[in-house]
Amino acid sequence: MKLFTAAAVAILLSSGMAFAQDSTTTGSTTGADSDPSNYLAGPNIHRFYQDDSMTELKSEADFKAAWDAMTDKDRSDLKQACMGNKDNRYNPLCNSVAAM
Repeated sequence: MKLFTAAAVAILLSSGMAFAQDSTTTGSTTGADSDPSNYLAGPNIHRFYQDDSMTELKSEADFKAAWDAMTDKDRSDLKQACMGNKDNRYNPLCNSVAAM
């Protein structure tokens, strides 16, 4: 009986721990998705590039049009992400964002 009780407690503790660690929800910007450092790797960034490999920024006019199409929150998130950017491949994007 002690073994059964110990096994039941172990299962409850391990499943509760796993559930507590999964704090993100699908379709929202909570948990890891709301971390500004992850924003630069997200889907909103593709609108500023001419190619899928994200190596060439759009023209200045197209960049501004993409910027203007963003919500205020997305613009704020992008600016915050650029302030904390440590990845050199995003430097051209962040330099353009800083000029907006």
